Amino acid sequence: MYEVNEGTKVSTFGVSRRDAVNSRRTTDTSILSRFFTTAVLLAASAGYSLGQDKTRSDFKFVNVADTTQGFTSFATFPAINDHGVVAFEAGGPGTDEGIYRWKDGSLLQIAKSSPGGLSLFGGDPAINAGGTIVYEANLATGARVIFASDGVTTKTIVNTIDQGLVARFLGSPSINRSGEVAFLGVRTGFTSRAVFVGDGGPLTPVVETSNSEFTSFQNAAINASDEVVIVGNRADGSSKMFVVQAGKHPSDQPIIAIDTNSSDFGGFGDPVINKSGTIANDVFRNDFNVEILSADQRSVTDRTNITGAEFVAFDHPSINDSDAVAFLAFEVDGNSGVFIELTKGASPIPVIRTGDTLFGSIVTSADIGRFALNKHFEMAIQYTLEDGRSGVAIASLRHGKQDGDSQ
Repeated sequence: MYEVNEGTKVSTFGVSRRDAVNSRRTTDTSILSRFFTTAVLLAASAGYSLGQDKTRSDFKFVNVADTTQGFTSFATFPAINDHGVVAFEAGGPGTDEGIYRWKDGSLLQIAKSSPGGLSLFGGDPAINAGGTIVYEANLATGARVIFASDGVTTKTIVNTIDQGLVARFLGSPSINRSGEVAFLGVRTGFTSRAVFVGDGGPLTPVVETSNSEFTSFQNAAINASDEVVIVGNRADGSSKMFVVQAGKHPSDQPIIAIDTNSSDFGGFGDPVINKSGTIANDVFRNDFNVEILSADQRSVTDRTNITGAEFVAFDHPSINDSDAVAFLAFEVDGNSGVFIELTKGASPIPVIRTGDTLFGSIVTSADIGRFALNKHFEMAIQYTLEDGRSGVAIASLRHGKQDGDSQ
């Protein structure tokens, strides 16, 4: 059962736990399904109706970069902002390993590896509306660092040695429009774990295990209103996914809370949040089915069929400001690919799947990260093809972007 308390703007739901299929995940995922909304979503900024009649043919693909350009590998989590600027990590002998930005057909190297310099870049950079990219890398000192760069200037958000954190457990960064960065950190000596927010100055813990009910956290995300969505895990194996305002203690009435102690869920993936505060995540249910959900202060909405008739697992959804949700899905027939749900219902459509043709070859894998869907319904996708090529592409709904439209 779930309950909504309008006075405190708190929703609580229940959840259970099962091992996640993706080996990159360090936590289990599970989920509930309650209210099912089939109303068609009209996105004014895109200028057309988004309905259930869309098919893969409604998407066009633009190649951003691939292995014919000197790259040898691409990380699986590229990101895109509302202006169609893409950030990704790539490596190769002909091109320095590092972080890259693609803008209007041009590539710019934001950061590169070098002896005695940066190394081991994170595969999941994020980018905000202004084009600032946040990314992780190791220093020769042994520190793990999160940097923010607009392509001209670079600043340090966190240095684990300087700020008393454990390099090995620094989480993936999220950045909002004003440049605030949210990330997971573990204090030196494992005295406490926390989700922090910072912009290059002192770090602010949003929630911390030393003064809360939780024993650990997962990767967080922050929106333009400094609302942070967090998954906290307890010693008894239960979890809570909740949204709080940065600077306020989470006990001060979270904006949204979905709790595995209450009902059908057993765990959560890493959540995302859009401008209006709607969250999305992948979950496993106690009945061993899986789904993608979104939630706001009023309700939780199933974005995929909870019976498991089509999919066996999901991972790392993205959500845009029109509440569309894109995600990686593993299908019962053995295929996998990127899907998008446009209607605020449970009617996902395929964007690109294994076996599809792309750029003159056949897709053998496709992936998407947590910050890979923008308000123009453009998605940054990492792909691998049967002919050996791999790269990053933008998939977009045709005619989705209007002249003069801006963030």
